[in-house]
Amino acid sequence: DVLVNNAGAIPSGRLQDISIQRWQEAWSLKVFGYIHLCQLYLPAMEARKAGAVVNIIGMAGRSPKAGYICGGAGNASLIAFTQALGAATQANGVKVVGINPAVTKTDRMITQARVNAKLKFGDEERWAETITGLPFNRPIESAEIADLAVFLASPRGVYVNGTVVDVDGGGMWRG
Repeated sequence: DVLVNNAGAIPSGRLQDISIQRWQEAWSLKVFGYIHLCQLYLPAMEARKAGAVVNIIGMAGRSPKAGYICGGAGNASLIAFTQALGAATQANGVKVVGINPAVTKTDRMITQARVNAKLKFGDEERWAETITGLPFNRPIESAEIADLAVFLASPRGVYVNGTVVDVDGGGMWRG
């Protein structure tokens, strides 16, 4: 069995920009959603002594920014959760891993880029021009994350456990 946790929609903004209610809603979906699904599915995996959990988290947990404080803090907690759970479950034949994608080409990313293009250029169709400064001059493709998740969940990736793989094209280390 494989459980892949993947949720987004944590709002951007600084500490005072986001109400406590919005923090709770966002964390309920992503942070507590991942925890709850693990609580539901891990016992059966451990009973069978087989299974994998792949948590899609996000680079904001490794490289937090004040303008995305809610998401960065949530992702950091999921990184710690993934590492601790991987250490706890490996003796029962279950591995837990995470993936931290950086900017990924999704509908959500394109919607935000359209908003940015409308503000910057007055034309939302110029959204691609707002996606700049990325490694390899492009966002990550969703298929790249999916391929990595399949490998990590497979028997070929069995020794990758209790860790979180950063997928940012080396962007975090650029000067």
